[in-house]
Amino acid sequence: MECRAPRSTAGFFSLYFRKLTRLAHAQGYSQTAILSSYLLDTGLAAVPLPQPVLPVSLTIGGAPAEILYAGAAPGFAGLLQVNGKVPMVNGSNLPVMLTVGSARSQPGVTMAVSGGLTAIVVDGDPRDWSGTTPLLTDPRNDGFFSPTGSYRPDLDLLNVSITNDETMIYFLVEVADETSREGGAIVLMLDTDLTDTTGCQGVEYILR
Repeated sequence: MECRAPRSTAGFFSLYFRKLTRLAHAQGYSQTAILSSYLLDTGLAAVPLPQPVLPVSLTIGGAPAEILYAGAAPGFAGLLQVNGKVPMVNGSNLPVMLTVGSARSQPGVTMAVSGGLTAIVVDGDPRDWSGTTPLLTDPRNDGFFSPTGSYRPDLDLLNVSITNDETMIYFLVEVADETSREGGAIVLMLDTDLTDTTGCQGVEYILR
């Protein structure tokens, strides 16, 4: 069983596995005992999409992933498609292991995960954000300026990062110098449905 084209986007992944008949023979099963005949190496998969007979599980970086779909890849022959949620891991070379019944995919398959589900502790220490790539970056010393023209390093945005875990979404806003607070505040306005006719002038949530 071989894995091809691992990819991860916004906390979710899609993986594709082939050579499934070899997997069935290696376990001593007949082909249809482990997989639907439509998941074998011949015939394009079509609706209703068949699924493996035996239980399917997958780990990324040793952490179990929640599988949302495991079955035939539509329009392809002999491809098992697995979609799911990335567990709370981050890294550039995380091992991926698929298990169907008692058989496992070959070692050496890895996935890079950046900005996946991350455990964040709200304690003022940003070190647990080290594996998260900022969503927005901005140069230092380009503003904000007060009405009198003085530079406000406490309001000069440098990085804005966003991540989430299973239940919460987290924001990290980094400024040039947070110790020189002179009043005022940073306000995050979220347009969660990308529609400017809903909420308050398109904004559903305001975070202060």
